[in-house]
Amino acid sequence: MEADLLTTEDKQSFFINCKVKGDLLQVGAVFLAAGCKSPLTLVGEEGASLAVEIPNDAVDKPEGVVAADTSFYIVS
Repeated sequence: MEADLLTTEDKQSFFINCKVKGDLLQVGAVFLAAGCKSPLTLVGEEGASLAVEIPNDAVDKPEGVVAADTSFYIVS
């Protein structure tokens, strides 16, 4: 699966240029909203849905987190 944009259900976190490879979601850029929890459920424009695990150092931060060229484990 490939997607230009995946968002959380509440549209607060964004995952850009996404590719699924095995049990990983590879992401070109990501913005995680302040206070995000793990796992996050992501949805695509065409109805795709998957849950990813967020690293502990990015969970429940008081400010948003930005990263580039990273990956996340798919949990479902």
